[in-house]
Amino acid sequence: MQRHLAGPFKKSFRDYEQPWHISKFDNVKLEILELEPDILSDKPSNEQSRYLAHTAAVLQQASEDLFGFGAKEANKKIMTKLPAKLFCDFERGGGLTTILNCALRYKNEQGWKADGFEKKLLKSDKAQEHAALFQKIEMDLLSAQLLRRPKIVFSPLLPKDVQSSLKTLVQRHNGI
Repeated sequence: MQRHLAGPFKKSFRDYEQPWHISKFDNVKLEILELEPDILSDKPSNEQSRYLAHTAAVLQQASEDLFGFGAKEANKKIMTKLPAKLFCDFERGGGLTTILNCALRYKNEQGWKADGFEKKLLKSDKAQEHAALFQKIEMDLLSAQLLRRPKIVFSPLLPKDVQSSLKTLVQRHNGI
């Protein structure tokens, strides 16, 4: 496997289709079904973990495409992409559980079909349309204390004009 050095992140969906990776989503599935029993009712029970794995891959790739390194400058001003470490948190009540639970609730509220995430998020580059979903996910992560706003302190030796431009950058990314 080639190491990713720089440039836009592209998710390998092949990993998310492997049985060893799909089995990691069993705890996440159980937690989601405890929180909202009907949220996965449209999927057969033996396909639910596979669906969650695919949905996580789509959400991570969409977050990167819409708000990450390779995104349009206007999109980067909307919000900061979700941290990749949250997509690796398979614990019950962890980051991935919160992300998927929020996204599935949003999908149901919007009336999207089962494959709605892939069609809506990966086939469109309109960040404005999808910002509400990712902002809702971000708010759920903040309320669960799985995501924290960065606290930035500038050196007094830094010139005032540089400080002010950096402060606007920090505020744009919801830093403190």
